[in-house]
Amino acid sequence: MKLFSKFFVTALAAITLFFVACEKEKSFELGSDELYAGKSWQFNDTSALTYRGIASLYEFDKDNGTMSYSGQTATASEFIQIDLKADTIVPGGTYTSKLGEVTFSYKKSGVEIYAADNIDSVGENLTVTIISIDSNNVSGTFSGTVRNPLGDVIDIKEGKFLYTVVTTPGTNPGTNPGTNPGTVPNVDHFKYKGDGVLIDTIASLKADKTSMSGINIFEVNAEGKNGEVYTISLTLMAGDINLNTTYLGSNNSQPYLLEFGVSNATGTYGASLVYPGSSFSLKFTKYDKTNKILAGTFSGTLIDGSKKLVVTEGSFQSKYTE
Repeated sequence: MKLFSKFFVTALAAITLFFVACEKEKSFELGSDELYAGKSWQFNDTSALTYRGIASLYEFDKDNGTMSYSGQTATASEFIQIDLKADTIVPGGTYTSKLGEVTFSYKKSGVEIYAADNIDSVGENLTVTIISIDSNNVSGTFSGTVRNPLGDVIDIKEGKFLYTVVTTPGTNPGTNPGTNPGTVPNVDHFKYKGDGVLIDTIASLKADKTSMSGINIFEVNAEGKNGEVYTISLTLMAGDINLNTTYLGSNNSQPYLLEFGVSNATGTYGASLVYPGSSFSLKFTKYDKTNKILAGTFSGTLIDGSKKLVVTEGSFQSKYTE
């Protein structure tokens, strides 16, 4: 694992006793200017470069007049966030950052490249027009001016975004893994409820598979917009992922090792064999070797000394590398 390698190394050493045998990515190429499979975003800047990606998350709160749209590129190296706040958000509505209605951010490798969020900033004004919107779908266009880290005003044009909910049958683990029916969004994402609060502000997401001496290691790594780090690791001493298996982080009698680590403003929490009192369960809902897509659901209780973090309704989907 990356930042949570201490979890992995310690626990793997214990498990081994039982098993002796052991840049220029500016776009997600769509092939045309059409939006990708009903879930995407794109825009152009003054350098005539086209930025494109796939939708990640979408939330619309009609009562509070808020909308949040986020997306990333296929490799999760670039990230876009569009937030609206207005008295009413309706089809045909036009909203601007100059009135404090629009917050826009485009990041690459965690560094903000373009932003529009300051109503007092001279020359900065991004406009978003909603084409359609409801609790499951949104489409719109955006254009105007933003600022780069040097404070230069940059023109953004031909921006558009679209999100249509597509779900695939899955299991939402909740507090009783494997028993509650549910759905897992069929789009790249990483989210869960931490002590009952929805966590879905993900700035980057990636997964990978590594193999050595018959051991397969799967990792899912995500980073929040405020620097939070999330890491899931499954080490299989033999064989490959089984979609019918619920993997348990507290189980040392099976030929696998499962860990989950969360580092945020309140502490560094872990769930593995080396964290007494912790628990974690993981079930994969998709393992597409052809398109290299990994998806699953998870839940558990993570420990940081005397502190606990209860994780429920966790799910993720990501392309993986190997």
